[in-house]
Amino acid sequence: MATFGGMSSGKKTSDKPCFGWFTVRWSALVLGVLTFALFAPAIRYDYLQYDDGVYVYENAYVLKGWSAEGILYAFRSIDGGSWMPLTWLSLMLDQSLFGNHPWGHHFTNILLHSLCAALLFVVLHKLTGRFGASWFVAAAFAFHPLRTESVAWIAERKDVLSGVFWMLGMLAYSQYVTRPAAKRPSVVLLYLVLGLMSKPMLVTFPFVLLLLDVWPLRRVGDDWKTLRARLWPLVREKAWMFVIVVVFCGLTFWSQDKSGAVSRPPTSVTENLSAVAVNYGFYLQQNFLPSDRTVLYPEVGRSEVKAIVLGIVVVALTILALAVIFHAPWFTVGWLWFVGTLVPVIGIVRVGYTTVADRYTYLPSIGLFVVVAWAAGRIAVNRLWLQRVFATLAVVLVGLMMIVSRQDLPRWKDSGALFASAVSVSPHRVVWNNLAYFQISRGEYSEAIESCNRAIEMNPEYGQSYGNRSLAYAWLDDYERAKSDYDQAVKLGTRPIQPMRNRLTEAGSNSPVPSTNDPEEAWYLFATLFKLEPKIAESFRGRADMRFKLNDIAGAMADYSGAIQINPNDERARTGRGNAHVSSGNWLAALADLSKAIELSPTNAASYQNRAVVYFKTQQYDQAWRDIEQCRNLGGTPHESFLHALSEASGRKP
Repeated sequence: MATFGGMSSGKKTSDKPCFGWFTVRWSALVLGVLTFALFAPAIRYDYLQYDDGVYVYENAYVLKGWSAEGILYAFRSIDGGSWMPLTWLSLMLDQSLFGNHPWGHHFTNILLHSLCAALLFVVLHKLTGRFGASWFVAAAFAFHPLRTESVAWIAERKDVLSGVFWMLGMLAYSQYVTRPAAKRPSVVLLYLVLGLMSKPMLVTFPFVLLLLDVWPLRRVGDDWKTLRARLWPLVREKAWMFVIVVVFCGLTFWSQDKSGAVSRPPTSVTENLSAVAVNYGFYLQQNFLPSDRTVLYPEVGRSEVKAIVLGIVVVALTILALAVIFHAPWFTVGWLWFVGTLVPVIGIVRVGYTTVADRYTYLPSIGLFVVVAWAAGRIAVNRLWLQRVFATLAVVLVGLMMIVSRQDLPRWKDSGALFASAVSVSPHRVVWNNLAYFQISRGEYSEAIESCNRAIEMNPEYGQSYGNRSLAYAWLDDYERAKSDYDQAVKLGTRPIQPMRNRLTEAGSNSPVPSTNDPEEAWYLFATLFKLEPKIAESFRGRADMRFKLNDIAGAMADYSGAIQINPNDERARTGRGNAHVSSGNWLAALADLSKAIELSPTNAASYQNRAVVYFKTQQYDQAWRDIEQCRNLGGTPHESFLHALSEASGRKP
């Protein structure tokens, strides 16, 4: 493995720290506590019907908490568009620790962000020795209004978790450079891998380490000749990091492309460069004058004049940053940090409906805050009165950030608040569609139809809104319009049963979202789905499940049979009909269906438990015990009352 050694750190631009470790530690703690207190109201917020279902409340693996099956899922899944096993594992851990409630996930998000802020202060102080500037940068990072999306949205766990590993990686690197040791390069590499396993955006981490080599570590020297001589060894020492980054870049593009998250870039190079320039301009404006924030921005306008002006500004500032690399290296590092860490999301490859997003600024904004803090320090050098003015301004700015962020938090309290805020700021077809789905869940069907209309007006080819409008019409018993919208959604390549399936999950399961465990509501929904799409196995099986819950065994049996006739390999229908046969005492038929279900899905622990009951009823105790053991081997937990009855009947201890 390449090491990070063989070179002195060179002189640093700052004086030795004038604050002891005790003061630094307590200052970091205060910053962390203030950060947690600022975002604490979000602990009471609900799940959002925008990706939170994918990550938590509709994800069967996450809902189980930590389990062998869940760990396998975490390392195999590309749900969410990326390979991020540590993010999945952290969400599963929340489920195990806090139960099936959103507050636990919110608590962890806030805690991780608070830790990020505290670590950033510690790292900057260690690197530069500048207490006030380091605290300002960390506080601005922690309190800026652009942080609310990453912190208050459970689905953005990947931001705050990867951020912690980023800060730990920088801290480990600074410790190595100042006090080289054989094992420390491996620690930095470990933090990079862990960060990438949380969110692939950390592919820019080794490039930022090269920037730190420029300043404040001063490992490249003080002139171009020395820089040219030292740069390649500095790149070479990070060789393994670049190899890992290349691998993760390939893995990320593959996973996003496979999951359908990648949108192809514009057709021309000019359009692509225009998008990049305008997006950089957007992020600059939002960092210094945040306004009209929303969860999903419409595509930023790309007029030729605007794109040319912004392109010139970005290029000019980049050239300036390179020109002053030895005179104002803090500007070089801060600007290139901002520009470089945004590269994965700047628009070269577009992901989903997103062109720009607040969450993308989570780590890049640090570079701009460094520029501001050290520019103020340079201007005020040897001017005590100006230092006091800047210190006062810094306190005022940090206070304003806290006020604006606290005012912004309530829009994240639930789906209704988030989507209503979004459509009032910057209407977007996806937001209108999401608002419609939320309104359907609240029984506001006429309002949902109007929201779908707005989405369809913005894009008549948007199939998901036809699907949601179909569902709303069905709830109003207007099946003619419901069928028309359903057919249009299918024509546009959308599966309209998906929103209905989501709603059925809410109504018919123990989902943590409102309107849970309501068999009558679920029955109505399945009946609706059956009218719209009677020829799919899911319609029969869904209606059968609800009939079984309502103790209509004969009706359930008929619908399970209908599902099996359409799809003989429908394992859930086989299991359902087997259980219905158990309820009616038809043991041989039950045994046949449950055995077929196990053949179709041999890793389903519940099927072995169900078949064990049949074996018990037919006095085949050895077979029953074998199924119980298999159920346990697959992570299932047989019912204690059944084990007791089987033990007494067979004369064998459980």
